[in-house]
Amino acid sequence: MPTIAAANNLTIQAENTMWSLLNGTGETPVPIVQATPHGLQYRPSFGTARRLPSDGRLSSDQITTVVVGWAVEDSSWHLGLMLTAELAQSRGGRWCGLARWSADGDENATLAGELLADMLDKPFRRVAPTPSPTVHEPPVQISPILAQSAQSDSLQDTVVYSPSPLTTTAVAQPGDLTEPIVVQEPIEPPPLMPLPLTMGEWTMSEDDEDLLWERSRGWRNKTLLNAAFFAVLTLIFGTLSVGARLSLYAPVQPEWLPYVGLALTALMIILFLGQVSLLLRATSVVIDNQQRLVRVVRGYRPGTRKVRMTLAQAPYEGIDYVLVSHVMSRQESGTAREPGLPSYDRIWPEVWIHLYSPRRGFINVCYISQTEGRMLSGLSFSVRRSLNLAEIDTPAHHAAVYMAEKIGIPAYVETR
Repeated sequence: MPTIAAANNLTIQAENTMWSLLNGTGETPVPIVQATPHGLQYRPSFGTARRLPSDGRLSSDQITTVVVGWAVEDSSWHLGLMLTAELAQSRGGRWCGLARWSADGDENATLAGELLADMLDKPFRRVAPTPSPTVHEPPVQISPILAQSAQSDSLQDTVVYSPSPLTTTAVAQPGDLTEPIVVQEPIEPPPLMPLPLTMGEWTMSEDDEDLLWERSRGWRNKTLLNAAFFAVLTLIFGTLSVGARLSLYAPVQPEWLPYVGLALTALMIILFLGQVSLLLRATSVVIDNQQRLVRVVRGYRPGTRKVRMTLAQAPYEGIDYVLVSHVMSRQESGTAREPGLPSYDRIWPEVWIHLYSPRRGFINVCYISQTEGRMLSGLSFSVRRSLNLAEIDTPAHHAAVYMAEKIGIPAYVETR
């Protein structure tokens, strides 16, 4: 009985009469999809996420091909099914993804696909990555000193396109060169900060096997205090205004003053209701690793998986990348701590975090009014680039990396 591990804690088991895709994160793996010669059976959440028939079954004649292919977008191998054109009209596409593997998972992906194709008695197709063209140039004879100089130039040329910041190391060279050649080496990014992470109005924490974005305790306490403050002012202005109108003593002068108090009372009521509405309408974002969904919800109860309302959801396979965009509220120039090390600026950015789905567009995860961290001096993010914590390092960017790793997608950063 072959057992094959896939990304996102999934496991594939193949028996003589059944092929199973399991959520392998618990002690007893939960079957997500089971294939027999008659077709597929799947959990309702899987069918909802992939817009499959609601009865939880997919007959064999609705499947045309089993495909394992390389995706350039996330540099990983994907296993899925090609469905019939009739079914594709109702769900918006023929591809139905099942599992994925990292770049070195070619053999496991292929084996899982072949076993599934054998079980369903369907054709199997493997789509390999397209090799990059190589330009062959004739060798050029150069002197040893020029060779050393060319080597140094080639290293500098490589640095221009390197995605990581660099440290410099002086390497002494023999011969006629009196100055050492500077070799530039990439810096390792810092380790991820431990969860939970608090960033202004938001907190990211673990909820069993899931990730949870929710409003921070500081934000909730501040909103509650604002609501209580406006409630007290409502009582004060209302009591004074109504009391002045109903008083048996001499009327308040000027006579219009009680009406101003009533207007302020109405304003305080509006502000009070606004704060209460913020609390009631606060959203949470759940990276649901069991159902492999990202859900934007209201009224989420950690530990129970119960929600009052689901506003939006998207399957892992329907999300392409995480995007972190920022605007610098404040920036202080820094200096290198040691010779040869890069310098970092202290930064206080506003941060927006989104997930991009080709079907739904950008899904807003959170807006953080201000967080604190550091950024490589002189670096510009005017052009979108891969998120590297060695280049920009704040709790918000660490949270984005957590989310990208959980879903299995790349993360990018840019200036808004």
